[in-house]
Order: sequence, then structure tokens, then C-alpha cells
Amino acid sequence: MSYINYINNHSQNLVDTWKQLYTALILIVALAWNEAIKSVFDVYPKLKKYGPWIYAVCVTIIVFIIIDVVEKIWKYENIKNKI
Repeated sequence: MSYINYINNHSQNLVDTWKQLYTALILIVALAWNEAIKSVFDVYPKLKKYGPWIYAVCVTIIVFIIIDVVEKIWKYENIKNKI
């Protein structure tokens, strides 16, 4: 019985570690894209004035859509697991 608990505990720790690693990698990619997009605003003068604002609004909308989709999937999975 304790061996099963050990395996379950170890599996959960591994999942937590992978979640943290994925989060860190996503942050690195996001920062890289942020720098790339900011450099586009420096190259094109027409984008220099309103480009960052449009970029910020688009990113915000995309993030809210992703959060909404993930929340719906999470709710669906919770309902499915209760049945």
C-alpha cells in the first residue's frame, strides 16, 4: 500500500515539475516574440505611434479568448469526470 502511495506522490511531483518547466519556456518564448514585435515598431515609422497600442489590445483579446476556451474545457472535463 505504501508503494502505491509513493508512486502516486512521485507522479504528482513530476507533473508539477513539468508544469513549472512549461510555464518558464512559454515565458521565454513570449519575451522573445515581444522583442521581435517591438523591433518592427522601430523599423516602420507609421507603426511607431499606434502600433504598441494595437499590439497590446490584440494580445489582451487573444489571452482572454484562450482563458475562456481553457475554462470551458476545464468545466467540460469536470462534468465528464463526475458522470
